[in-house]
Amino acid sequence: MKKTVLLLLILLGCALIYGIWSWQKNSYSTDSLRLEIVAPSEAEVGEDIVFAVRFKNNGDVRLEDPILILELPHGSVLIDGTRARITRQLEAIPPGREETMQFNVRLFGKEQELKEARAQLRYRPAGLSATYESETTATVLLSSVPLNLDFDLPSRVESSQKFDFRLNYFSRSSIALTDLRLIVEYPAGFSTFDMRPPSLGLGEWNIGVLSPAEGGRITGEGILRGEVGASGVFRAKLGMWTGGEFILLKEVVKTIEIVRPRLHISQAINGQVRDVIAQGELLHYEVFFRNVADKPLEDLFLVVHLEGDAFDRDSVNVLGGTYSPETLSLAWEAKDHSFLRKLFPGEQGKVEFWVRSKENLEQNQTLRTRVLLSDVHGDFTVKVQSVPEVSQTASFEDKTFENMGSLPLRVGEETTMTIFWQAVAGANVLEETRMRAVLPENVELTGKVSPLGASLTFDPSSREVVWSIGTMTSREKRSLAFQVVFSPTQNQQGRGVTLIESLTLTSEDSFTGQRASAQGSDISTSTLGEDGIVK
Repeated sequence: MKKTVLLLLILLGCALIYGIWSWQKNSYSTDSLRLEIVAPSEAEVGEDIVFAVRFKNNGDVRLEDPILILELPHGSVLIDGTRARITRQLEAIPPGREETMQFNVRLFGKEQELKEARAQLRYRPAGLSATYESETTATVLLSSVPLNLDFDLPSRVESSQKFDFRLNYFSRSSIALTDLRLIVEYPAGFSTFDMRPPSLGLGEWNIGVLSPAEGGRITGEGILRGEVGASGVFRAKLGMWTGGEFILLKEVVKTIEIVRPRLHISQAINGQVRDVIAQGELLHYEVFFRNVADKPLEDLFLVVHLEGDAFDRDSVNVLGGTYSPETLSLAWEAKDHSFLRKLFPGEQGKVEFWVRSKENLEQNQTLRTRVLLSDVHGDFTVKVQSVPEVSQTASFEDKTFENMGSLPLRVGEETTMTIFWQAVAGANVLEETRMRAVLPENVELTGKVSPLGASLTFDPSSREVVWSIGTMTSREKRSLAFQVVFSPTQNQQGRGVTLIESLTLTSEDSFTGQRASAQGSDISTSTLGEDGIVK
């Protein structure tokens, strides 16, 4: 019995010794590996910085199969183009080994955002089957964003009052920023007009690449509708696409308050409310303003700024005010007009001036008058209509076609002549352009047309000849020649024969959306001199 107990004690002791030896053999403390990330505490957006991952084996065991995983901060890019996550298989780390790995990084995000990097080292101590992990983090504060983003908007507007919309951006970065996108969030009740450059969709622009010291502007017009006292909040976000994700860099907010109107401003041109005028037209402007407040308005000062290259600045004639050609502005003062000294509720005042639009203009021009009456604004824009031109001539001795017949003209003898048409589009693009004229009863088409393929048609019932030109670009000239044949009658003896009459050009101005037309003179053989008079 004693021998059995002794044997059991010996066996239990051996098992205990083996268990302790086995536990020591397979145990390891992660404190033996020191892992850290060394990085600056602050950085500017886009600035080149270094994340240094440093590790040291302070233990007495070799670390096998080490794998380093570096999770870069959200929105960061390595200089070599690597993004977001880096995984590297390292060589075994012997006891006492220290190593530093550096990663050149650019951080992107919004100002005062904290960016965290995380490093993880996985390894297996020599002689053990278990895998261990050591982990560390480092945080960098984005101290500044080298981008300017600003709204240029009024602080207060009247409901439905048109105002200028401007959003400016500029890069102070030392590097080119790529894949930039600008997003604008509009308040309810806001409508935009003529935004330049055009957006990708409602409130979104692709900026693309923005080089150092480069900027741009989004411009247009807007109307904010709402109750008096309500506010509209505009929010713009400038960011970039990184790894398929939008990273916000800069954000700006602007609030516009809707205020009760004090004055209502309107404008008439040549006695009408117009949104289109013609090249070279003399324009009589009348600017009306009415007090819609509940108390008198005193000591008003009125200024009208003329904007646009289409104004002939030398033709301005102002009634009861002053004109500055250098600034293209007209002004009326209270000391000169009683309705500016004191304007009672419901009372209306008026100022007027004359100016001519230029004859020779570039494509798609506008005339804009910006009215400033004390602190109340009124903006009015009219488009300049394209003025096409037409002409026609006739010739007997012409190389386009071989004309035949008698010259001088004789009663009953058949003669052919060439009619030349020319159309000039004017400043704007013309669409659905047609020239048409009427042939008298004794004049017919021969079928010869130049250039070949030109769309020239004839209606026998109306005697109308129609040349379908189609679209004409700015300042484009188009010419056509066709041949007619006629036999002078007895009652035409002693005078010329009318070959073609009632020449008109009709089209649609693509810029103004209105009809543009021109007329030409009738053609008679009498323009040829004595030979054109029927004998």
